[in-house]
Amino acid sequence: MRMKISVQNVCPKCGKLQTVKVEQSQYHRWMAGENIQIAMPNLTPNEREVLLSGICPECWEKIFPSENEEEIQEESEYNEFGIDIRTGEPFPKPNIN
Repeated sequence: MRMKISVQNVCPKCGKLQTVKVEQSQYHRWMAGENIQIAMPNLTPNEREVLLSGICPECWEKIFPSENEEEIQEESEYNEFGIDIRTGEPFPKPNIN
């Protein structure tokens, strides 16, 4: 039987207490230096972030708001064909000497 432990962190931004249940063996592997994605592949990215930084998913979204591809495309200078959307000029080729 795999033993689970509860790991608690307080979000440094909002003070909310976060609890993540992990397998004890996975937790010890992570504490010994194994990459968290490898040691705990069954956790969600949000759960791993809580363990790494303590930042809760709500605060993470406030700090790093997700952007959809349309917003990113509108902010980009170049379209998918490498043409500057403001001037119509192609993306400059690197000067290789």
